[in-house]
Amino acid sequence: MVIVPNGPIDVDWLGEQIESLHLEYDEESARNLQRYPYDLTQTRRHFSWGADSQTVQFLIETAATFGRDGLIAAGGAGATLLLEQGWQKLYDQLKARGHDVRYGRIATLSDDEAESRGRWLIVSEYAVEYDELMPRAVGRNKADQTYSLTASGPDGAVYNVVFQVRGTSATLLECKKELP
Repeated sequence: MVIVPNGPIDVDWLGEQIESLHLEYDEESARNLQRYPYDLTQTRRHFSWGADSQTVQFLIETAATFGRDGLIAAGGAGATLLLEQGWQKLYDQLKARGHDVRYGRIATLSDDEAESRGRWLIVSEYAVEYDELMPRAVGRNKADQTYSLTASGPDGAVYNVVFQVRGTSATLLECKKELP
């Protein structure tokens, strides 16, 4: 996410909002617990070459960075959708405050990249190993910029996933498992 503030911005508030997307308040312990792993990097830039310009950039890497165990911890499609909704809410809040927000653009993937992302999404949803999945079909829908993967598991089950990649984050839109 890159933000062009267009005026004053509370960077501490913004950092807390981004971090809270990955936390969940636990009533029992009365504290925030980490919902899934993340790495947050914040960069501030200020240019003064005539017209004064400033940007704030937050780069957040989530479960995909942490390999198979991290993906499983992420909780699959439900958690991914909640995170996407959280980002959209923050985006809307920043736009309402008059800031220009640019966040991860929808990525174009090669067939190999789409296959790999799809396999990791299947791994995150079901108890199957990445190397045990045999890809059968990879697809791309240019109209809605989504990708699909159909793969077979070692037990003969057929897995189908549909997803979209924005920046470095894959959002699982549909996941099905057909038993043999």
